Amino acid sequence: MQINVIAQSRIAVLDANTTVQMKNSNEIEVFIFLLPDCPASNYYGQLLNAYANYYKPFKVNFYGVFPGNFFSMEEMKQYAIDNKIAFELFHDPEKMLVQKWKATTAPSCFLIYKNEVIYHGAIDNSIVALGGMKRRAGIKHYLLTAIESKLNGNQVAHSFQNPVGCFID
Repeated sequence: MQINVIAQSRIAVLDANTTVQMKNSNEIEVFIFLLPDCPASNYYGQLLNAYANYYKPFKVNFYGVFPGNFFSMEEMKQYAIDNKIAFELFHDPEKMLVQKWKATTAPSCFLIYKNEVIYHGAIDNSIVALGGMKRRAGIKHYLLTAIESKLNGNQVAHSFQNPVGCFID
C-alpha cells in the first residue's frame, strides 16, 4: 500500500481510493494508532507530539491514525486540539492500516524504514495496566530506543513490545 495524501482538512480520510506513500524510503516513519476516548491514547498524546517535534530535523515523520468509524470527525479533531498535535493525522474508517500491520491496540506504534516494519508495539512501559496504573520509575522507552538505534545505523534490538491500551474493534 502507498500513502499519498494531501489533506484538505486537519485529518485526512483514507479509503479504498487513497494511497499512502512514504515521504522518502530513506526516512523513518512512525504510525501511531489512536482512539480519542482511550485513556492510554490521551495519556500519550502530548508526549508523542513532543517526540514528533524533536525528531523532525532527523527526518523522522510521525502520523496518527484513527481506525474505524466509532468516532466523529469532530471528536478526532478535538483529540488533536486537546493534545496539541502538530503531526499529520489520518482517519482510517475501513481499517486498511490496521489490517496491513495487524494492529490490535491503541495506542500502538509502527516504526517503518524502507517500507518495512522494524518495530511495533508499545511506546514505552509507563502504563502498567489500563485504568490508571502508571510506572513512575524504571521506564523503558521502546519507541525512542528503536528510533535512536535506526538513526545511529544499528539494528533495532527488539522488534516488538506488547502494547497496553484499548482494543481496536
